[in-house]
Amino acid sequence: MKHIFFAAVVLIFAGMTSYGQSSVITAPACTLKPASAPVVRGLKLGMKIDDVLAIFPGRADKEDLVFLLPKSAAYPNFGVINFQVWDRQYLSQSRFAGINNLAFTFLDGNLVRYDVQYASLPYAPPWRQVDDFIAKVSDAFHLPAVDAWTVYQGLASEKALKCDGFQVRASNLNLEGRISVETAENAYKLQRDRLAAFEAKTRSEFKP
Repeated sequence: MKHIFFAAVVLIFAGMTSYGQSSVITAPACTLKPASAPVVRGLKLGMKIDDVLAIFPGRADKEDLVFLLPKSAAYPNFGVINFQVWDRQYLSQSRFAGINNLAFTFLDGNLVRYDVQYASLPYAPPWRQVDDFIAKVSDAFHLPAVDAWTVYQGLASEKALKCDGFQVRASNLNLEGRISVETAENAYKLQRDRLAAFEAKTRSEFKP
């Protein structure tokens, strides 16, 4: 009788454990390739820096880029360039209507990340729930639905979608829609690795 009771308890416990495991919800995997990454107003991953700058005539002549571009491959940049576009002379164009700010990161002349900050009322709607904004983004760019996105670094206002070779992040910080599209390649890690190699080379060549 004791054996029967023990077996029943084991079966009940196993069933509870199995139920607990099956009730864990995981986000479905995104198998999209970089070619399917969002293209926002003609901006897409992999664009050459000259092609991006051509969209914003005169931006390359601003003080920051005049200094940075000729030395982009050398210390301390090692191929990584960042710049923003917020000037209304560019963003007032119909192509960028409803956008407040654009930020770009290039690695060896190729666009590896760009960030889009959309405007607020009265130029764009407020986004009180980040999932509502994600639903709009997913529909516009043919991305997986909201349940495939996960909370990013514990931030309630930001979620990420990790695909095969790229990632998209979306947030509703201050009720404003923001998205970030980036490749899987970590430009800043590569920059640090190049810096470490450069330091090692200078040490080996140093003559006291």
